[in-house]
Amino acid sequence: MINIAKIATVIGWFIIFANWIMPFGGQIGTIIHYSGLGLLAAHAIETAVFLPKAKQLGGNTLAHAAQLFVFGYPHNMAIEAELAQKS
Repeated sequence: MINIAKIATVIGWFIIFANWIMPFGGQIGTIIHYSGLGLLAAHAIETAVFLPKAKQLGGNTLAHAAQLFVFGYPHNMAIEAELAQKS
């Protein structure tokens, strides 16, 4: 389930970046543009909020931060699952 969410997120980012590089035009391009800006903000906040939990897990903090920024909540779910296995 987590992998499906991560794949869907990557597809979403691809559409957003494609729109930023070559705008789709019309109302859909505008919607994708502003949705992408909102997603950037949301993922930056998620990274700040969930990074302490990733630090508890150990490992490469920068890699966790990058994955939290790209994938957001699905990576947090993976972190929670690993923390649950450790306890």
